[in-house]
Amino acid sequence: MKTLSVFNQKGGVGKTTATINIGAAFALMLSREADPDKEPGRVLIIDLDQQTHASVLLSGGFFGYHDASLGPYDNIAGLLMQETERPTAEIVVTANIPHGGRGRIDFIPSSKAKMARAENVLSAEPVDGLYRLREVLEPVTSLYRYAFIDNPPSLGHLACNSLIAASHVLVPIQLAAPALFSLSETIRTIQSIQRKHNHELQLLGILATMCDFRYQEHKEFYSALSQQYGDLLLPPITRLAEIEYASSEGLDIFSFKPGRRADVLASASRATQEYAHVAEIIRQRMDR
Repeated sequence: MKTLSVFNQKGGVGKTTATINIGAAFALMLSREADPDKEPGRVLIIDLDQQTHASVLLSGGFFGYHDASLGPYDNIAGLLMQETERPTAEIVVTANIPHGGRGRIDFIPSSKAKMARAENVLSAEPVDGLYRLREVLEPVTSLYRYAFIDNPPSLGHLACNSLIAASHVLVPIQLAAPALFSLSETIRTIQSIQRKHNHELQLLGILATMCDFRYQEHKEFYSALSQQYGDLLLPPITRLAEIEYASSEGLDIFSFKPGRRADVLASASRATQEYAHVAEIIRQRMDR
């Protein structure tokens, strides 16, 4: 299982949106590649953000369903704190997205009430607490082709767990001075994890989100990033209202703006075209 941690120490840079839409693109790609008589490869999303927005979206949006069969600790927080008797595979939930393919996204639900405590519990275990997510995911690695981790907007034991459990890391950013300042700190954190805890972790790329190149500032920031980081800088994602509309409906962009042809990932929507292009590059890099 290849695992991508979507990580930035700053909030508001589009981590959750990127996680959901790239994960959906992967599920659709796997669905299209699978033989008709075989099940597509599977995609797993893990929500480590205390805001739990990924879990809310994958559960059908803010007016989505609640799985009554899961107890209060049958979630990623309970697994990390070792306070659920259920194994990881029994806590995984299948989302209703993406539409238009045989593949669906599975996710390990989160709990807003429990995640803050999970951070404290993990930090009290300075050695084992850093490797708990890796232990939690180990039993299901053979079930999935790819996993994606949505991270909290800070550096703590939850985020460190994510980087230690991952094979690759993607850094979403906004084209604004505070976000660009945090980028160097984020990269230093990744390099520290690579040296001390996860020698196999690869920085896959930097993804500029919510871009509006009508503004000269955005053009200048993107140009500077391109000069400094070269191929690490992925094609940008434009700020488009339909991306926000899709999230509010509990949908990925490919389900919200589906194409007319089943064999084509992107539709006429610019948002689907940009996310499809980025997802294809990310997959190529993860599969090297």
